[in-house]
Amino acid sequence: MLMWHYRSKHEDLIRFQNHFIYDSKLIIPPSTMGGDSEEFGVSNHYLGDSIYKNGGTNDDEADHIIKLLLRHVANYPKKSIGIAVVNTHQRDLINDKIRVALDSNPTLGDFLDFWQNHDEGLNKFFVKNLENVQGDERDVIIVGTVYGQKKPATRVQQSFGPINFPNGHRRLNV
Repeated sequence: MLMWHYRSKHEDLIRFQNHFIYDSKLIIPPSTMGGDSEEFGVSNHYLGDSIYKNGGTNDDEADHIIKLLLRHVANYPKKSIGIAVVNTHQRDLINDKIRVALDSNPTLGDFLDFWQNHDEGLNKFFVKNLENVQGDERDVIIVGTVYGQKKPATRVQQSFGPINFPNGHRRLNV
């Protein structure tokens, strides 16, 4: 069994796996990047009223991801970013919303062009579904889970597509 983890620059980046996969037995060196800071670690954006549509999309989540992307572009233009979502339908929806945002936000276009060419494109912006994001590293990764309630004020259905299948938990370790 893996005993310690050294690659993460902040403990929050491995905390989930440490707890749920390694039974909190990993030894994780303390971060040298500072304590609790919005710039480091993991933050959760709970969208309690988001609606999951049959077919695998969530407009509320996609809109929120676009807001996070635009905030990143404005505040951290020299930090790379990528977006990983659970399925291809949500990936396509987010790509459509990015195309719309490009029409009204030239700074977004400049940002995407910069990262397309910087470091020979090694850290270019991406939107990928979970199966295609393995091994990609960026300064910031936005992860979209897509799932939500199907009608307002109802419970989230406990059906998470391939994640519910045998060995589906492996997809969460990406």
